[in-house]
Amino acid sequence: MADTHDPTVPQPDPAAGAAEVPPPAFTPPPAMEPPAAEPLPTEPLVMAAAPMAEPPATEPSLTPTLQQPVVQPSFEPAPAITPTTPMTPQQAAPKPKGRALPWILAAVLGVAAIAFAVLWVGKSGDADDLTKERDTLTERLDSTASELDTTKDSLDTASADLADANAQIGDLTGQVGDLTSQVEDLQTQLDVVPDLTVEVELTDAQATQLGQSLGAKANPALTDTEAACFARTIFDELGLEAIVQLQFTAAPTAGQLFDLGRAIGRGLAQCNIEPSRLGFNL
Repeated sequence: MADTHDPTVPQPDPAAGAAEVPPPAFTPPPAMEPPAAEPLPTEPLVMAAAPMAEPPATEPSLTPTLQQPVVQPSFEPAPAITPTTPMTPQQAAPKPKGRALPWILAAVLGVAAIAFAVLWVGKSGDADDLTKERDTLTERLDSTASELDTTKDSLDTASADLADANAQIGDLTGQVGDLTSQVEDLQTQLDVVPDLTVEVELTDAQATQLGQSLGAKANPALTDTEAACFARTIFDELGLEAIVQLQFTAAPTAGQLFDLGRAIGRGLAQCNIEPSRLGFNL
């Protein structure tokens, strides 16, 4: 017969006699949990109690006077698993560990702080530039306003000067009207002058000077008596007006030259002057 003695099983005390040994305590198996990823079936699951192993057979005692009692094992059935509500996909999805969430939040806040600092620095620089541009535009606006005021004053002065000039123009217009009337009167008087008979008489000195001028090319030269006689004859023949016109005319007309030649010829004949002395070949 094989030795089936189990040392873990309490043995009866020989001195106590045939006292009953308490049965060993039985621990039920833990309840099984459904996997997190897959939904549990809607029907309740009933798990059968694990079969109790048969207690090991006790080896008969060697003492003929003692009889080992038979130990009947006692056990309680495992409680049935209560069915739970099926989990949704959101509930079944794996959740992040609680310890990593603060670090993630800290990293996000750090990145946000850096981005805010960069934006703040950029916006601060832009604000400074805009402030400088505003100050520059303000200075230009003030300068332009001053220039506009100066221009307005200049325009006011120019308007006053223009008004004075218009008044002066009015006065000058009146004066021009008066001058026009005076010119018309003088023109009328000049038109009347040629019709007047003016008696002009040369003195001896004037006649001598005029004769020497008319006979400047004479060879031999004219004496004072000849010159005075020659001048008086031409003066009487042509008249003062014709002589003045001949002196101030660069290109005399044929009529003027004819009258002059006729007067010279009469002067030569009347004063007994040879024409060859003046360069005339008659």
